[in-house]
Amino acid sequence: VKQIPARRWLGLTATPYRRDRLDDLIALQIGPARHTIRQPGSGPRPAADHAAELPRLDAEMEGAGLQPTPVLRLHATSFCYTGDADPSAPGGIAAVYRDLVADEARISQVTGDVLRALEQGRHCLVLTQWTVHVDRLAAALRERGHDPVVLRGGMGAKARAAALARLRPQPGGPPLLAVATGPYIGEGFDCPALDTLFLAAPIAFKGRLVQYAGRILRPHPGKTTAEVHDYHDQRTGVLAASLAKRAPGYTSLGFQDPRRLVAEPRDLRQERAGRDT
Repeated sequence: VKQIPARRWLGLTATPYRRDRLDDLIALQIGPARHTIRQPGSGPRPAADHAAELPRLDAEMEGAGLQPTPVLRLHATSFCYTGDADPSAPGGIAAVYRDLVADEARISQVTGDVLRALEQGRHCLVLTQWTVHVDRLAAALRERGHDPVVLRGGMGAKARAAALARLRPQPGGPPLLAVATGPYIGEGFDCPALDTLFLAAPIAFKGRLVQYAGRILRPHPGKTTAEVHDYHDQRTGVLAASLAKRAPGYTSLGFQDPRRLVAEPRDLRQERAGRDT
């Protein structure tokens, strides 16, 4: 970067923070945040965790259309990791994720929610972090008579272009349905008709959540709500803890705080009641 003979620098981002929390490094090269652009009616959004130290000017986006109302639907899962791996040890969390991906009940739960959304005419995007998870979710949807667009690692340029071409809603056609890994719907992905996101894998970093949810928050004719379906694996401690980490990402986008939607598992309630008596 230092070798580029530029007289001026301009930085644009939807997520002005870093996973390693070294947010100040962003301002080190290009200076402090000068403007924050927000959608009409979306309410104020903090420019960064250190926003109080930076000058800020909110600007409304004119002519962008009506911003869809954000709706969060939190689903508790029955998944419980029972293996011997220590999630805090090197490689331990990978064992937890392998069991999560292979859990048929969880896949069936996500698939059932997707099917109900499709029946309501919603355009759905199912996201995960692992290629094998994409394949299993897509296979489950095919078994139910749907043909999802798949975006995953290992696709050639032609296959990817053909898949993206299918993500264009047709008048009178079926709702859109895509199953993808996160990197494939990153910067440059544009399908504003999508209005429903299924987070089939747990997310901890709020920046990633903001990026993913942003894919369904774009204004589009006929879109009035943008739904995110979040799967809370409350019976597995390390996965349950990730909900609190991504919660600020939800609230910054206007969604309800998911921590207020959490219901304690029935068996834990019974155990607590037994101790009290």
